[in-house]
Amino acid sequence: MPADKLGVMAKALTVAQRRAVTGSDPATGRLSARAEVCTALVAAGLAVPHSRGGHHSYYLNGEGLRLRAAWQRIRGE
Repeated sequence: MPADKLGVMAKALTVAQRRAVTGSDPATGRLSARAEVCTALVAAGLAVPHSRGGHHSYYLNGEGLRLRAAWQRIRGE
């Protein structure tokens, strides 16, 4: 992800949304944040709801995973 896009995306997210992205499950991208935060990430194009009805889980999509990986590279994790 280009650095300029990373900076714009980081400024557009709230602290809770950034925390949800960085704290998502490393293997699956599953988010463990409040529903309001998850739906905001869906609206931002970074997450998707679980595809089966009745489930209330949200997962980072490809763009969300790339953003998380870029933040981890910057932070040296």
